[in-house]
Amino acid sequence: MNLSTTPTLSRPADIRTRLVTPVVLLFILAGLAIATILFAVTRDQDRATVAQSEAVVAALLKRSQGDLAALAKDYSYWNDAVRNLVVAPDPAWADDNVGIYLGRTYKLAATLVVSGDDRVTYAAADRARTDPAAIATALPALAPIVERARRQIDADEPSPSFGVIKLGDRIHFVGASRIAPERPGSLVTPDPRAVLVLLCSLEDNLLVFMRDGLAY
Repeated sequence: MNLSTTPTLSRPADIRTRLVTPVVLLFILAGLAIATILFAVTRDQDRATVAQSEAVVAALLKRSQGDLAALAKDYSYWNDAVRNLVVAPDPAWADDNVGIYLGRTYKLAATLVVSGDDRVTYAAADRARTDPAAIATALPALAPIVERARRQIDADEPSPSFGVIKLGDRIHFVGASRIAPERPGSLVTPDPRAVLVLLCSLEDNLLVFMRDGLAY
């Protein structure tokens, strides 16, 4: 045994290695922790954003349907509508005041007049008058909405209805309102169950809905 042998001291590089390694590991762990927190926060924010967007879209769609129902009432709760759509149907008047006119003004897909015995007596589609028989195929899908519009048929003021249907590959909002005189006793309608029906294509009006949504 050689007592004169000097103990070997650690080199500065060894000291730095032993010191730096825990620090690096600490930074890595801290980085992972921060990343995990950020991921969780981002995920929660994404969920909150999606939920908020869904709420806005739902409210927007509901408002759009309500607006369409109100529009149907505006143009059906009218003495002139009773005279020209029910008493003595006038297709030219219908074109100028509810059919082609509303189609162009509000970008509607179609306008129908449905009689009390569920016949289409007037129809306009794509901003032009069309054969009622050609659009009568939509009646089964429209029937529940039309029937809701006929509720409280003895009431002086119509109560409009709205809904959503699919025709072909397109989704449509529907507004419907009973055709009735503006004032009780001012005009007698031979068909108090007649209904004005407005259809609005969601696809055709998507940009309008997006614009309204931004202003919502």
